[in-house]
Amino acid sequence: MAMAYSVDLRRRVIDFVEKGNTQEKASEVFNVSVSAITRWFALRSETGTLEKRPLNRTAPIFKSEKLGAYIEENPDALLKDVAEHFNGSITGAFYALERKKLTLKKETFYKERNEDERAKFDKQLAEIPKDMPVVYVDEAGVQQEMKRSHGRYNQLPVF
Repeated sequence: MAMAYSVDLRRRVIDFVEKGNTQEKASEVFNVSVSAITRWFALRSETGTLEKRPLNRTAPIFKSEKLGAYIEENPDALLKDVAEHFNGSITGAFYALERKKLTLKKETFYKERNEDERAKFDKQLAEIPKDMPVVYVDEAGVQQEMKRSHGRYNQLPVF
């Protein structure tokens, strides 16, 4: 981010223009933009000074300590929940968590392997006959064939 020009430079540019020179000439001599010079004249007429205006920044909604404590208490919170708790936006919640290097990834139900259960399941799989037809299961139900319904499915051989 660019820094503001010093008040001394602003004063010298304004004096140069008030001595009868144009803003374009002042722009060339002092290597500043004409729009900056115009803004400085407006600033001086509004405030009576060439001091930089204070920034209108609000206090951060998502305070680091409070955000960390909230996530510890509510590890399954969605971005929407975090935003509502702090009266902010979902985007603001996302960036606040990103700055703090926190993720809202959900943990899996099973945290550790149970080797006995795995062995039992492997044994059940081994008992299934090899010639049994394969069934693909998705969230929508059961599907026994995997033909494409879009694209080049007519051009592909069906086995």
